[in-house]
Amino acid sequence: MKILLSGEQQIGKSYSIKKFLEEKINEKNKYSSSKFSFGGFHTLSKRSDLPYDKEINNNIYIDKGSNYLNPIFDDNYIIKKRSYNSINTNVFDNFAINFFDEDTNNKNLIILDEIGFLESSSTIFKEKVIKILTNEKNVLGVIRDKNTEFLNTIRELNNIIFYKVDCNNIKNLTSFLLNQFDFL
Repeated sequence: MKILLSGEQQIGKSYSIKKFLEEKINEKNKYSSSKFSFGGFHTLSKRSDLPYDKEINNNIYIDKGSNYLNPIFDDNYIIKKRSYNSINTNVFDNFAINFFDEDTNNKNLIILDEIGFLESSSTIFKEKVIKILTNEKNVLGVIRDKNTEFLNTIRELNNIIFYKVDCNNIKNLTSFLLNQFDFL
């Protein structure tokens, strides 16, 4: 099962994934002796301490998917410093080389949050994402509503459910995800 969510920014896609993971872990701990494991990557922002507009000062990081519920803001993995408005493309290559395989090996679910345009110049990172999306692993992720070659290649894959999140279905998204991945 592979599901990629799309929709407006800040509508609750990543929040719903977080709630899904929390509920899935609680369910497994309560009713099963098997352990639920997940990995992959997620991008997140952290407000800096500078006294400027918060939009300008949110640094964007990439982190291992296994840290989704307890993120680590490692300065070695800052993708973009908002105050500089430039993208550190080497971060994607370094992340792909150092963490991607480790954090996706032997996991029940792979998190890809968010696949967008920032990684467009990292061939190795894009190859690893495509490899995961075309193998037998279960995937839950977010894909940006942008028109890029990389994102369009993903949209052409036929083994993925693309789910558009909007104000009418966001309230039931966590339940939808729990139902779709009930076999985990």
